[in-house]
Amino acid sequence: MPPRYLLGPEWKEGDWEATSRAYKISLYLIWALVGIELGLLVISMTVAIFNGFVILVLFIGRVLLKKAKRDEPQKEFNEKRQEKGTEGECKPLLMEDSG
Repeated sequence: MPPRYLLGPEWKEGDWEATSRAYKISLYLIWALVGIELGLLVISMTVAIFNGFVILVLFIGRVLLKKAKRDEPQKEFNEKRQEKGTEGECKPLLMEDSG
C-alpha cells in the first residue's frame, strides 16, 4: 500500500501514476535521510580523529617537555661541578652493601 499522505485526497485504487510518484518521493526522502546520516557520520568521525591527534600531540609534547626540563638541571649541575674542579667519582645514593 503506498503512503497515503504523499498521494493526496484525489488518489484512487488504480491510479498507478500517482502511486509510482508517491513511491519515488518516499524513496527520495529515504535517500536524503541516508545522505544526512552518512554526512553526520563523516563529520563526527573527522572530529573524533582530529581530537585523537590533538590528544596524542599533547601527550607526546608533555613527555618531551618533561624530558627537556629533567635534562636541564643535570647540565647546570655538571657545568657547576666542572667549574669547581671536582671531577671525581660520585658515590651512589643507595649503597647495596652497607650492612
